[in-house]
Amino acid sequence: MDEKVLPKYLGEKIKILRKSAKLTQEEFSERIGIEPQNLSRIERGLNFPSLATFLKISEVLNVKPNDLLDVDAYVEEEALEQTILDIVKSQPLTQKRIIYKLIKAFTE
Repeated sequence: MDEKVLPKYLGEKIKILRKSAKLTQEEFSERIGIEPQNLSRIERGLNFPSLATFLKISEVLNVKPNDLLDVDAYVEEEALEQTILDIVKSQPLTQKRIIYKLIKAFTE
């Protein structure tokens, strides 16, 4: 995995797991001992957590540290669907139309 992609992937995975645990950024950041702004930057892939923060994230989310970094790790169906929706929603209308055509082609 490209070193520039890892922080974004990790941030997205943390966000999905945090939301699955029904924790707000404020609640989660308090539990892991960082400021909410820092958590936001981690979840957006702008910052990479320190080792201590990374281990605390793993502990609070009740996942193995390796699972946070494993790109092939199993993602629950609901989280996968939410990630897909988030990606599609963030695209401009022209891209959404292309995505729609691709999905439609897969289902025919």
